[in-house]
Amino acid sequence: MKVCVVGAGPCGLTTIKQLLDEGHDVVCFDKNPDVGGIWLRHDGDGDRMKAYDHLFLTISMKLMAYSDFPFHGDRRFYSRAEYHDYLKAYADRFGLGERIRFGSEVTDVQRVSDRWVVSVRRDGINSKEPFDAVAVCTGPFKTPNRKIAGLENFTGEIVHSAEYRNSDRFRDKRVLIVGLAESGADIVRQIGDVASACTLAIRSY
Repeated sequence: MKVCVVGAGPCGLTTIKQLLDEGHDVVCFDKNPDVGGIWLRHDGDGDRMKAYDHLFLTISMKLMAYSDFPFHGDRRFYSRAEYHDYLKAYADRFGLGERIRFGSEVTDVQRVSDRWVVSVRRDGINSKEPFDAVAVCTGPFKTPNRKIAGLENFTGEIVHSAEYRNSDRFRDKRVLIVGLAESGADIVRQIGDVASACTLAIRSY
């Protein structure tokens, strides 16, 4: 089959690899300039969902590594930069870059008869290409949820964790952090060190 993979982050890379192992013809589109998805940092990514500067994995590389590219050595919790280097090494090891068209944003996917037509914008030019199947590997947290009642009346700065890079912009400010999942736990710790006051709001005990 001719298969389109959307996204060259951790899921996209291994999807390309597994499809190639099965003998499929694979084309991957990614709007970034390199592999890595949210783990890749580059100029002009301020409005995109990205892993923040001082992020460390909460799962060791013994479990975070791909089974076909295992991690060797002592138990390690990689930084954002280290994990991105691992993803690049994985792509290089299996020649996945040859299948990826960087700087290509998928704008639409439509079912036409028995095929999928994928619309792509690259360098301001729109094009369409037919495929037998499409694997969407863009991640589950791409769009921030800002639908919070009363938020429209708040006059201060609102920053979603998707846009968080480091604590610099919060220095000496009064900050409210909403939520205590993975990102909230990290961010409250980092901002709490530099803010004039930092309050954490969580939904349950």
